[in-house]
Amino acid sequence: MASLSVIGETVQEIVKVKRKFNVTIPKKLRKVLPIEVGQLIEMKLEEDRIILKPIAEDPSSLLEELIGDIEPESISSQAEEIVKEAKFSLAKKLERRR
Repeated sequence: MASLSVIGETVQEIVKVKRKFNVTIPKKLRKVLPIEVGQLIEMKLEEDRIILKPIAEDPSSLLEELIGDIEPESISSQAEEIVKEAKFSLAKKLERRR
């Protein structure tokens, strides 16, 4: 059974870790930040917290984030590096799903 509490602007939910370490994102939280089945979510560890962040569905915003610091003179080499990083990141995410 999940328990919901609101602390200031923070919505906090307590959930139980199930078999294979699965957790369910409670409906009340999904409504606040719409998440759809099959959507990718970034998960990172910050000190003693696990942070979940939905990945933007709009590829242009992700692309803008990736190429924001590119200098016109070195666009070719930087583009190659971005592609390598994107492939590596995607491979890691797919490996974690298995």
